Amino acid sequence: MSMDSIYGNWKHYVNKTEHDLVTKRLSSLYGNNSVFPAQRNVFRAFRECRPHDVKVVIIGKDPYSKKGYATGIAFANPVGIEPAPSLKVIKDSVSLLYDNTVITKFDNTLESWCRQGILLIKYALTVEEGNSGSHMLLWYPYMRELLKNFSSRNKGVVYMLLGSDAVSLGEFIDPVNNCIMDEKHPSWYARTGNMMPSDIFKVCNKYLKLHYNTSINWMKTF
Repeated sequence: MSMDSIYGNWKHYVNKTEHDLVTKRLSSLYGNNSVFPAQRNVFRAFRECRPHDVKVVIIGKDPYSKKGYATGIAFANPVGIEPAPSLKVIKDSVSLLYDNTVITKFDNTLESWCRQGILLIKYALTVEEGNSGSHMLLWYPYMRELLKNFSSRNKGVVYMLLGSDAVSLGEFIDPVNNCIMDEKHPSWYARTGNMMPSDIFKVCNKYLKLHYNTSINWMKTF
């Protein structure tokens, strides 16, 4: 597949050499292992949110390593399955912004977030079944170049880095012209039973309101 068909205008920010290296390696990995998400969805997040629409970039660690959960959009789940613990944590956290209202129709696909200008990606865009972190080294050069290119040429974007792996990518994001925030990974809150603070979502909207007179409706459904 061509860079155009895979990325659209994101091709201007993706390092072709790193793309070629990672896709060549993935061809072998998908042929010999159970890898998530489905190969057609590895770069799906870029197709769901065009670069000129991006207001927020949320970065996690890697996709869900359990079959049937990863969609190519970070933290999202397909329709019709019980939400993963990390997604439940995120839902509970953002619900604090809405007076603790229990929202029964939360968009587990997070496509509504993408349509509002949120790029939902991970440090690694693929993972082997049951082996979290298995593809981190593979994706590091690719993500390093992507973040350098995009953050240096697109100012005023909010970067939300969830977890220590995502935080380690912060050095490749232009800190002068963008807003960079970090928080523990939602899986940590799921494991410990603690509530993830909603501050990161609140501060994000304050920044967007101040600079662009807009905000994200975290509970919006379509």
